[in-house]
Amino acid sequence: MNHLDTFSFEAIATAEIRRATAANGQSPPASIPLKRVEDSQRLLYSCAIALPLAASEGADPRKIAEAIAAAFSRSPGRDLDFSIEVVGSGWLHLWPSDRAVARQLQRLSELPWESTSPEPIEGIRRDLFPLQYAHARCCSLLQMARRDGAIAYIEGERFPWLDGAGRLNLCRRTEFEEIGALFASLDRCARSGDRAVVLKAATALSHRFLNFYRDCRLWGDIQAERPDLARSRLGLVAATRPVLKFLLEEQLGVFAPEEL
Repeated sequence: MNHLDTFSFEAIATAEIRRATAANGQSPPASIPLKRVEDSQRLLYSCAIALPLAASEGADPRKIAEAIAAAFSRSPGRDLDFSIEVVGSGWLHLWPSDRAVARQLQRLSELPWESTSPEPIEGIRRDLFPLQYAHARCCSLLQMARRDGAIAYIEGERFPWLDGAGRLNLCRRTEFEEIGALFASLDRCARSGDRAVVLKAATALSHRFLNFYRDCRLWGDIQAERPDLARSRLGLVAATRPVLKFLLEEQLGVFAPEEL
């Protein structure tokens, strides 16, 4: 376990599926078969728990899935909003609401800058330079915002993640891909501390962040035309920074530079 596990939607969904299965009077397996699946509009997770339960009980997997979904929906332990539906022969699809995503992004953006790693930290590494550069880019953008009165950044501030209809402001493809990579890295770290898994997740996150940075403006016309969107984008930078720092320093044991 690590201090960012509470940000993993996969870990949250897994715990709630386990709770719902037990509430349905069944014994959940030691390992819940749940994983993230590709979707262009949602952070979508797929769970096949009904299939092995049905096989062991000689029951209809779809009926088991429907009962688990009903128990999931009325679970008093859910502190984040998820939708759940039964698809096909008994698969469960789950996804957090935009409000839930916004809440987690805000929590991430409020994490402190100080290092929490007690281990000695290696310096700049050529093989990890893209990750270290992405972290330094996050820091420099936030430092620039601190000095810019038009889009001033204050640590711990609340960002306008949602529009008037309660939907995420960040809906452009590169914005959503960055959000997806952010939570995918947290999911993978919650699931496994294997260095190769962490490195793959961190590399994907740094790549998506740099794509977002190149494609989505923070300064210029966007500040006057859509100030809430500009601030939401700044918030995404603030939310990405501590995750990159955690991946570099606590998972990979290398320095997370604030400037290069």
